[in-house]
Amino acid sequence: MKWMFPLSGALLLALLTVPAAFAADVQGKTLFRADCRSCHVDGGSAQDLSPADYLKSEWRDFFANDHHQQQPNAWKGISAKDLAIIQQWLIDHAMDSDQAATCG
Repeated sequence: MKWMFPLSGALLLALLTVPAAFAADVQGKTLFRADCRSCHVDGGSAQDLSPADYLKSEWRDFFANDHHQQQPNAWKGISAKDLAIIQQWLIDHAMDSDQAATCG
């Protein structure tokens, strides 16, 4: 009977964590599509782009150093919070992640 309390606590924690992680993932993809995809699409003004096009380290380097130098106004109007969510989504679904993804 002593084992039930830790087990139920662990189960509750898992149930609370999974939806939050899923929501952040959906939010990242949604923000990317709304703020980035209009240019980063086949035939757009920038190269077609998806998370799986780069490694995690390349995404981190881009956000840390490049800051969209070729189009500095591209991030104008995107909040720092939303940009961080987009960055995390790109890293979470990079080429070398367990969940590599396109944004299609």
